Amino acid sequence: MLLKRTVALFASLPFLAALSCWSHDTANLVGRVKVSTGGGIPRAKVSLANPSKVLVRHLVSGAAGEYSVNATAVGNYTLHHGKENLR
Repeated sequence: MLLKRTVALFASLPFLAALSCWSHDTANLVGRVKVSTGGGIPRAKVSLANPSKVLVRHLVSGAAGEYSVNATAVGNYTLHHGKENLR
């Protein structure tokens, strides 16, 4: 019985390795919008766009200025953030 389990595990390793290669097609981006003194800016507008503008994601930062963009296709992006009437 132990031999059958070991063989089944080794037989499935190439399949698991192939799955791990596919998992790198996306990335997660996390950050924080803050002022020069270090305080977070709540409800700041954040946008992430690839150079061709095919993919644009808009979000709003949290209470401490934090934001996260999950499951984004790997590539080059431009990140913009800001808030109106910020002094």
